[in-house]
Amino acid sequence: MKSPNLKLFFHRRPRSRSKAQGMVEFALALPVFLMLILGIIEFGWLFYTYSATFSAAREAARYGASVGTNASGVEHVLDCAGIRDAAIRIGGPVGVTADTVEIVYDTGPDDARSWDALPTCDDQPITALADRIRVRITLPFDPLIGILPDITVTNTSHRTIIRDVELGGNPPPPPPVNTYTPVPLNTPTPTVTPTATATNTPTPTPTSTATPTTNGAVMQRATTDATGPRNSAAPSLTRLMISGASWIAVFTRVSMR
Repeated sequence: MKSPNLKLFFHRRPRSRSKAQGMVEFALALPVFLMLILGIIEFGWLFYTYSATFSAAREAARYGASVGTNASGVEHVLDCAGIRDAAIRIGGPVGVTADTVEIVYDTGPDDARSWDALPTCDDQPITALADRIRVRITLPFDPLIGILPDITVTNTSHRTIIRDVELGGNPPPPPPVNTYTPVPLNTPTPTVTPTATATNTPTPTPTSTATPTTNGAVMQRATTDATGPRNSAAPSLTRLMISGASWIAVFTRVSMR
């Protein structure tokens, strides 16, 4: 029968071996991991240095090719201090200084002269329209950690010089302009149109006239006056006379009975 202590010993032994194996593996992987992290940082710094010098050279060339003067009245194309300041403003964080900026001039892409044979900004050359300004920045790379070897970063930028161009001459006279003059046309004049006016037209009015008959009855007779309406007083008097005569006739007839 096995002893309990021996059994406990056999159970603990694999755990200690596993712990030691993990420490060895970590010790082997840690340098590789650290080299990877430090390499990423170092290459990132190199890429940033290259981008900063490239942008600094481009900004300096842009300033030198632009039209205008500085506060002292010097043209931008010959303002050496201003060109270098434009480069330092962009590339200063990576170590760009006035000594690392070179400024030369050429006549264009077809100029076969070498860099050292071109006139520099300190020579104050006479430039013409379509000449170019070239700016080169040469900067030794300063590694942060020391993984990469010593490298020299060089960037060059060029721009065509823009200058004021004076135009002269007598422009031709402007062509005559045809002006349209409106011509009055015959305008119809409104005419007066007669308007019919309603007038009072006499209308014949039938009149009932009582006429005595032989048997004492009153006969109504309608008379019409064709010449117009009669006077209102005449019909009344006539009716009164006829009515009186009728009553007299009736009264006489009653008396005779």
